[in-house]
Amino acid sequence: MAWSAPSRRGDSAVTDYDVRFRASGTSSWTSHTFTGTGTSTTITGLTAGTAYSVQVRAGNRWGEGDYSPSATATPNEKPDRPAAPTASVASGASLRVSWTAPTNNGTAITDYDVRHKRSSSSGWSGDVYAGTGISTTISGLTPGVAYDVQVRAENAAGEGEWSPSGSGTPDAKPGQPAAPSVASAGATSLRASWTAPSNTGSAITDYDVRYKLSSSTSTWESHAFTGTGKSTTITGLTTGATYNVEVRAENAAGEGEWSPSGSGAPIGKPDRPAA
Repeated sequence: MAWSAPSRRGDSAVTDYDVRFRASGTSSWTSHTFTGTGTSTTITGLTAGTAYSVQVRAGNRWGEGDYSPSATATPNEKPDRPAAPTASVASGASLRVSWTAPTNNGTAITDYDVRHKRSSSSGWSGDVYAGTGISTTISGLTPGVAYDVQVRAENAAGEGEWSPSGSGTPDAKPGQPAAPSVASAGATSLRASWTAPSNTGSAITDYDVRYKLSSSTSTWESHAFTGTGKSTTITGLTTGATYNVEVRAENAAGEGEWSPSGSGAPIGKPDRPAA
């Protein structure tokens, strides 16, 4: 707080000022420890977000003058440093970042700032984020590369400190495999085989296989297949009928796109001729 010296000072110089304050809604004044003829001071130990009235009076060798009219202000403090945020895999090459509000906010938080960088680098990048929500998605990252993420809170008093780093590694869904190779494996079965997609994101955890009659517009049927192998046999088919077969890969980020169709027909051995 600051004030101006009174325009009329009696017949001697001001020798001291007295300062007092009270919280709004209360009647008792508290004296602030102040000595000297300066015209500013800082009152500490107040409650953030509570309005206070402050008055000052001047004194000279003849005594103290009247207290000034009240000035009112509300003390504030910047938010505390939040805990490290959590960074988890989102869809695509993205990280989902979430955090908790700091324990001591001062007055109400008006905004959060979020920044990220590769764990192996030193330069931070700011993210376009505005609001008081406590989560956001950072996109456009490189799958398989570890990133550090930090967050800080802001209120009317300014920006708090950046949190400790949370870390995460974005992932991408596997790419689309090429059409599988499909060949007869008997009178009622087909052998399907495929290659892994060129872009797999993180490690492939499973493949899905489906099939249907080429002449049918009906829905696809799922083939019971589990694992990371790249071939399987589909049984219970109709001899001589042509089937379409497709495959897709899956990893921690989710399922990729179905491949184009490969096709083939189960072929049986000739019947036994007559004598």
